[in-house]
Amino acid sequence: MVKEVKTDRIFGTQNFHPICVHNKSLQPIKASNTGIDKFCDSNPKLNPAHQNPIYYLADEHLAKYAPSMLIGKYSNQGFLKEVMLKNSKVSESANEISGSKIFPQNISGEIIQHYIPTKNAALKIMKDCGEDFTKSDYENIRVAALLHDLGKVYIPDNIINKRGKLNASEKEIVSMHSDLGYEILRSGGMRGPTLKLVKAHHNYGQENPRLVQILQIADIWSALKQERPYKKSFSDATTFSILNERAQNGDFKKRYVAALAS
Repeated sequence: MVKEVKTDRIFGTQNFHPICVHNKSLQPIKASNTGIDKFCDSNPKLNPAHQNPIYYLADEHLAKYAPSMLIGKYSNQGFLKEVMLKNSKVSESANEISGSKIFPQNISGEIIQHYIPTKNAALKIMKDCGEDFTKSDYENIRVAALLHDLGKVYIPDNIINKRGKLNASEKEIVSMHSDLGYEILRSGGMRGPTLKLVKAHHNYGQENPRLVQILQIADIWSALKQERPYKKSFSDATTFSILNERAQNGDFKKRYVAALAS
């Protein structure tokens, strides 16, 4: 049985910026006056002069026990500014979209409402769909579920939270977040299946690897259940009606929707 914390084991549900780092026993230790608590020092893989311990903690460990710390690791402004300096794809897209402005609230405001529910929904599908998964599969889905929308940190919040339908230009901007998230994480040293999950989470089709389909279903389910500025929360019946219709149309396999509904 997969057991997941519904909130942040270390920081609770309210704090986005961590105020401590952790040792192996998961006992909190106080940060020194080096700016660790606010991620002032960014990824040493981007700038060796920065030695923030957060970047030496395994992502899969943080995803399981400290979701907000994992998200803060990749969405703080110090790190993102260095990404723009090192990655021309990110800097060019960010400049085109928002004049290189960063909108961390697009990420921090969604931790409890969207990212943790997406993670828990994906794990439920894996547990109840009748298929076997490896430890690495579970680790990859946890991290990807929490970071799949990371690219939205460069998308203006007046688009993300627009009341009413997006126009064609705004839809195109929002659609860039998957590739942006991929590039941000790649710049931070992430490799392997998690990157592919983040990049592919809006590319639908039953030919996709099963973890991609599972993440997509969990993401849609969480978004439909969440109240947002442009919509109310959908009922369970309406949510699963939409998911089943999309499965019928070939976006993903029905058995994964059924596992979430069980």
